Amino acid sequence: MTYQCLDFLVWIGWFMKLFQFTVAQKLWVLVIGLLASMLLLVAGSLAYSSRVNESVFSAAVQAQTAADQAKEWRILTQMSMDRFTAAAMSTEENLVEHQYKLMGSLIASINALREKVLAQVHTDEAKKLMADVNKHRDTLFAANKEVDQARRARDFEHSQKLIEEQLNPGAQQYYAALDAYVQLQDRYRVQALEDGDASRTKAYWVIAAACSLIMLLGLVAGVLIMRSITQPLMKAVELADAIADADLSVTTDHQRDDELGHLHRSLNAMATRLRTVVGQVRSGVESVSSASGQIATGNQDLSARTEQTAANLEETAASMEELGSTVR
Repeated sequence: MTYQCLDFLVWIGWFMKLFQFTVAQKLWVLVIGLLASMLLLVAGSLAYSSRVNESVFSAAVQAQTAADQAKEWRILTQMSMDRFTAAAMSTEENLVEHQYKLMGSLIASINALREKVLAQVHTDEAKKLMADVNKHRDTLFAANKEVDQARRARDFEHSQKLIEEQLNPGAQQYYAALDAYVQLQDRYRVQALEDGDASRTKAYWVIAAACSLIMLLGLVAGVLIMRSITQPLMKAVELADAIADADLSVTTDHQRDDELGHLHRSLNAMATRLRTVVGQVRSGVESVSSASGQIATGNQDLSARTEQTAANLEETAASMEELGSTVR
């Protein structure tokens, strides 16, 4: 549980660092992550399919090989029994010796095949059938021995009776046991192919599930990255609209190191500079207004003094005229 919590915290830390990436880095992370995931999925799918195909092929080939060897074992045994029966009923020693010689090579081939077949017996069902084959084989050998003894004693009537009552029935049982083993191997081969189909179907479902998971993760990552871009961008647009509406009191707070964080800091700095400039302009306007008021007051005083001076001049002129009249 502790390790799971640590892994979760590590994942959260990495996810938080994602917001410190640039927009280009986020997009590259998404694209490369999806491509890497798909490549891993393809490689894993190919490897798994290859293992399944190899396993199916190996099991099918092994079962087919065991069945073919058992079939050949049966054919050679039947050929050997036919030669032995012909030798047992023959009175010519040359023919008997020739048949026995041919039987010797057949028996050597049968023994070699038998060793190969026994080496491939692994399941309990196959061991049970092979035990039945060996039991009938021993019975057939015992019947062969009795028939051979009767032939050597030149008791052909007894030999014929043994062949009909023991040898032929024993041979048929022996063949039937070998046929049962062949059928078992054929069933193993079919089962291996069916298991292979089932494994391939399972692999297809696993691959489909993995593709769906990758698509889901890609969709979630895309949504998160899109939100990490659009949300601060919308706030930047709101700040720009507020500045355009002459509202210089708004600010935004984003502790980001990407392009959007830089944009927010630049907009904040622009709003601050605009407030400063507007404040300076306002102070200048107030100063100019005050100076204009003072100038207007001075002009009024000057006008009043000018009018007073003019009145004084008129009075002086009148006095001068009055003085001139008196002098005359």
